[in-house]
Amino acid sequence: MIKPNPDSCHLLLDSRLANEEVQKNPYTYNSIREVLSDGALNAATVEHPVTVYIAPGIYWLEDPQSEVVIVREDPKDLYPYGCKVNCANLKLVGLSENPEDVVIAANRGNDHGAKGNYTLFHFSGEQLEMENLTLGNYCCVDLDYALDPAQSVKKRTEAITQAQLADTNADKFHAKNCRFVSRLNLYPVCGAGRSLYEHCHFEQTDDALNGNAVYLDCEFDFYSGMPIYQASGTGAVFLNCTFHCKYPQDGETHAQYFTKVGGQIALIDSSFAGLPDTKVAVLWTKYPSVALKCYQANVTYPEGRFTPPEGADSHTVDIDEKMLAEAYYIRKDGETVYNVYNLLGGKDDWDPLGNGEVIRFAGKTDIPTQLLLESEAFELEAGGSSINIKGKCLTFDGRERKCEIHFKIEGDSADSIEIQRVSEGSCLLQLKDSNIDHETEVVLTAQTKEGLQSGAYVRIHPRKVAAPRLTGNPVICLEGKMLRLSYDFTEAENDCSDIIWFRSRNIRGEDKIVTAISQPDQPEKVYALTGDDVGYYIFAQIRPRTNRSEYGEAVQCFYEKAISPEDVETDRIWTDFHNLPLYSHAGNEKGVWNFDAKRPADTCDFEKWDREKTQVSWHYGATGDGSKGEGLYQGMQGARIRYTPTTAPEMGTETKRNMEVLLEADPAKSAGQGFGSAGQYLDVCIKTDTDTLDGYGLRIIRTAAHSDAVSMYLIQYVRGQAQCISREVVTSCFVTGCRIWVRYENGILSAKAWTVTEPTVVQQERGYARGVELTAEVGRRENAENTGLLIWHTGSLGTENWRNTTMLHGVSILYF
Repeated sequence: MIKPNPDSCHLLLDSRLANEEVQKNPYTYNSIREVLSDGALNAATVEHPVTVYIAPGIYWLEDPQSEVVIVREDPKDLYPYGCKVNCANLKLVGLSENPEDVVIAANRGNDHGAKGNYTLFHFSGEQLEMENLTLGNYCCVDLDYALDPAQSVKKRTEAITQAQLADTNADKFHAKNCRFVSRLNLYPVCGAGRSLYEHCHFEQTDDALNGNAVYLDCEFDFYSGMPIYQASGTGAVFLNCTFHCKYPQDGETHAQYFTKVGGQIALIDSSFAGLPDTKVAVLWTKYPSVALKCYQANVTYPEGRFTPPEGADSHTVDIDEKMLAEAYYIRKDGETVYNVYNLLGGKDDWDPLGNGEVIRFAGKTDIPTQLLLESEAFELEAGGSSINIKGKCLTFDGRERKCEIHFKIEGDSADSIEIQRVSEGSCLLQLKDSNIDHETEVVLTAQTKEGLQSGAYVRIHPRKVAAPRLTGNPVICLEGKMLRLSYDFTEAENDCSDIIWFRSRNIRGEDKIVTAISQPDQPEKVYALTGDDVGYYIFAQIRPRTNRSEYGEAVQCFYEKAISPEDVETDRIWTDFHNLPLYSHAGNEKGVWNFDAKRPADTCDFEKWDREKTQVSWHYGATGDGSKGEGLYQGMQGARIRYTPTTAPEMGTETKRNMEVLLEADPAKSAGQGFGSAGQYLDVCIKTDTDTLDGYGLRIIRTAAHSDAVSMYLIQYVRGQAQCISREVVTSCFVTGCRIWVRYENGILSAKAWTVTEPTVVQQERGYARGVELTAEVGRRENAENTGLLIWHTGSLGTENWRNTTMLHGVSILYF
């Protein structure tokens, strides 16, 4: 090993040295904060680094036993950092060939010793190198120090929380023979323009790895299914790497994705491993775009237990026999030279492996690794203009290179499109048949002779025709407890009309308000009557349209008489939300559903709040993960629903003092934690004054103590402030198919929650309740007159504005 001679450009860090020794020896330190201070590193220049040699030991950034909560030093900081390091060119070198001997550590994470995603370091400079050391955040994982077991430290929490390592704004980053240890959000020095990890070890769960980097001869311990949040830019390259899938031997097939939200991955000469009876399906990402192409060559999987991405998969390109392989490796005389120089050399010929001369001599430089089209979707209309499709080829560091791109169309209607070549990188698409009478979609594939590929959808629309005309007047008829709208078109086409329902106090419709709408292309011809409609006239507005036409002129009709109590069911209200107008009525009007977003008083200490992600508080549609099918989900943090029935004497609502609600919910989070961060919650409240926010309910909350379960307890709202009024139950039931039942009867508040989804083995071992039953006495007088429902979701939206949301499939309200 190196025996350093300390000087201004070569510093020594040794935790075993006493303060007296440090004071006697210039350029020698026993504190990691001091050796990385601006004063210690001021000799560095872009051309000449300062090297910090680190003796074996554990170097804590913070006292691991301290309960002080770390916050952002500067509001502009991305995260609460443990230490900010400013050095134009810095090398950190451990003085042991075993990186486990030299440990730079902290043990803090979000809601556990820090407010926000605690991150050990932010490195500012042009170039950063690390060698022979471990960078670890031991918030959620034990630090076992074999060199001196007495220095070992237990994890701060059993909960898996965001506990990060480091980021940088450097142009170049190179880690060699290093270990990066944490769990959620590992963040192993991310952010550099070019990053190389050589012979390194990684331990992590989700959202963890650098998504735009080259990994050479590395090992990975995957403890969950999405180690990369997004493979950004030209993506991530894995050369001769091994992936250990650390899943239980439970007989289940575990999905091992590389990314959460996509991006290009290249796997070269790599292998997968797992426990003897572990079953794993390896996939690129859960929801791949049509443009996504990932490249692989010589990847091996444990036979029979691991399922690789299929060779015929439209997102997988095998390049073993293609010229594109030379962008990643050169094989000659039984030897393999990995072409890191092509990937990371850039304009300044960065050559971290020292084999650039060999690569240049072979002429294997500036080889593109990514093909992109201008869009992932193009539109063609029958009888319309042609469209110009352009593509570009990029080197791994993002430089554009000329390449000849070939285009082809695949799909049932491929023969209807003509491709005209314009240049080596573009083409024109033109419909051959202008009489197409239905919408369809084909896939455009772009590829180069070297092996690069990309794709896009081409959506074909029929020629627009005139709006349909109604044959006669539309009619509304009463059928049981509902109204049905009937009308006919002159054209025998698919009905895609837009129908809106209103109610009004008079037959002239002067004060009408919207009560129901149609989903796109699904005319809402039936209107379910409720007690809120009693005494009102019901109107419908039709804007006629077929699948080929524009909208026609709106036509209105109305039911001939005001709705009477006999026409409706007055004690029960049910909706699946699909036809509700998702906005708030002026003054929180009674008898209609009010959708808005507001920050509750008890969330003021949240580390951040998504105020402006969208302008719509709720959406209806499909998302994914644990949320199945279509339903109502949040569009803003603090999204809430308020509903109070009308209290007309003929309704009898004022005499029905008891109330119960059944809510069907699917959290997108599927591990049981329900929300993106600790402290976020969903309140389901009944007997509530939805103006003053007085009432009772059930709170479902993610706490810092658990990352695979939620807590539930009963609450009372007093002027918008929630108070716990029952015991707290930790449960695994807030997952797909959760049913939430809250009831008030004669002064007793009770709640239940359950699901048919089976808990995981770990959840069972931890003893989480599979269902919840809670009861509290609340008295008969307080809130006796209240009849409102309040649903309030304080969770952040998460990735793609939905992955932390909760989908609501239906709610039933009973008054008795």
